[in-house]
Amino acid sequence: MTAGSPLARRRVVNTRALSQAWGLDRVLEAHGAIPLSFPCIAIGPPADVSALDGAIERLGAGEFDWVVLTSVNTVEAVAGRLAQLHLDDTVRHRLCRGALLGLPGSAPHMAGGTPHDSRPDPTPRHPELSGVAAAIAQVPMADGLAAARGIAPRQSLRLAVHGLRDELRGLLGRQPHKVRTTGAPGELALLTTADAGAGLHALNPDGHPWPNEIAARFALHAPFYRPVRHASAIKCPLLVVVCDADTITPPAAAVRAAERAPSGELLRVSGGHYAVYEGNGFEQTVTGELTFLDRHLPVNGSSVAGPSKQAERQEL
Repeated sequence: MTAGSPLARRRVVNTRALSQAWGLDRVLEAHGAIPLSFPCIAIGPPADVSALDGAIERLGAGEFDWVVLTSVNTVEAVAGRLAQLHLDDTVRHRLCRGALLGLPGSAPHMAGGTPHDSRPDPTPRHPELSGVAAAIAQVPMADGLAAARGIAPRQSLRLAVHGLRDELRGLLGRQPHKVRTTGAPGELALLTTADAGAGLHALNPDGHPWPNEIAARFALHAPFYRPVRHASAIKCPLLVVVCDADTITPPAAAVRAAERAPSGELLRVSGGHYAVYEGNGFEQTVTGELTFLDRHLPVNGSSVAGPSKQAERQEL
């Protein structure tokens, strides 16, 4: 935010349930506010689950093609109840016919945990049933520590100093201290690789103005974001798309995530981080992702047997 944020130094009462207050608190802090937690609601299971069980039975019988859950709390409730009912894989495939498509930093933990949890490395709450039928992680940040190791020591030190300054300002209720998100090699910026510069043009070819800045504390927290450690808990089919010459999100870590996921698949694209958004890389990515979804999201609701592990490791 700009220095004139209307929330600067203001105390804001967060009335969300304690289990869900963390994400909003971080957003408020990023805008310079001082969040105060005062939960006015508690999220708990229904006293009578007969109606929910009846709806699940009808869904499992194929009475409906799709079910739309409009609340993260509903997703949690349904996923938890499905796990307690000990349904067989055939019924669960019929019920879980949704898919997640995640860009860097999303799908690897969403598929194994909860979509709304913004904490680094959230522990999967329902690892045996994620609530989705398939997930795609496109050039994901699978291991923040591996990415941090690719930054020159002097640059890492500079970012750490600015990150600590930003953290201190947050504790004092002041405006965030920011650094550039993308910059040229040697500049003070979070991303200074050749990939980063190319990305500015790939994502914004017309040069529209945008705030090329980020709270400096991100540099302190990013190394602890390591969803690759939870890849083995992702039970649904997972397609990981990596770019072989990626210098922003290390492809080796993403490959390990695909290998550790029980139903992991890998799609390799030639080029840097942003190759998936342009030219042949874009066409290859879209074709591979659609092929993956066609195999795992049948329109007739029938269960689809996953390919063998050997077949999964082949490039699409």
